[in-house]
Amino acid sequence: MVEQSKIIERIKRIISDSGLSNSSFADKIGVPRSSISHILSGRNNPSLDLIIKILRNFDDINADFLLKGEVLPPMDKDSKSDLDNKNMTLFPELDIKEDTKERPKIDEEVLKSVILVYQNDKFEILKKK
Repeated sequence: MVEQSKIIERIKRIISDSGLSNSSFADKIGVPRSSISHILSGRNNPSLDLIIKILRNFDDINADFLLKGEVLPPMDKDSKSDLDNKNMTLFPELDIKEDTKERPKIDEEVLKSVILVYQNDKFEILKKK
């Protein structure tokens, strides 16, 4: 389970280590200054949206550190490009990479449905007949 107070401490550390004020940090990640103030004071908990904005704006911070405090090697450019392209998926091993010619093998016998998500955030569920 993720402890919110520890995430808040790590956010404070990111702000201080980057030499930013709370206000400039909020501006950098694109959230209202009051949101950061409320989070740092403990009034509000950080949202998933805020976590994603931090990860997108600080290349040297990874989700394992921010959420769990685990220090891992820096992300390589290939894995970071998924964040830049907003291609965050639940199963990255099934993502089709541009440089690969093979499609992932899907066992159609156990396939139940497929969810297509479009750029306009609409989705469609395709069920096996």
